[in-house]
Amino acid sequence: MRRRNYRLEHACYYSRPENVRKNNARHRARYMLQTMGRVAPGDHLVIHHRNGNALDNRPANLLVIGSAMHRAHHVRDHVNKTAARKRR
Repeated sequence: MRRRNYRLEHACYYSRPENVRKNNARHRARYMLQTMGRVAPGDHLVIHHRNGNALDNRPANLLVIGSAMHRAHHVRDHVNKTAARKRR
């Protein structure tokens, strides 16, 4: 099995304009919540976009959760989508 080239993956992913735009929006969301006092640097909390749109930074759309809970949410979401596809 070949080893992954993380440097190449990172260069290819972050060079795409749509991914640059989404990443900038994620940073803006975190900064906004830091100024509101809901998160702090190094607190290991994740900003989750309720509607899944990383460009939608309305405070009502942002949820602050722990990283383990965030990962579990997306795993559960992936399992549900996979099960729905198999039922078709």
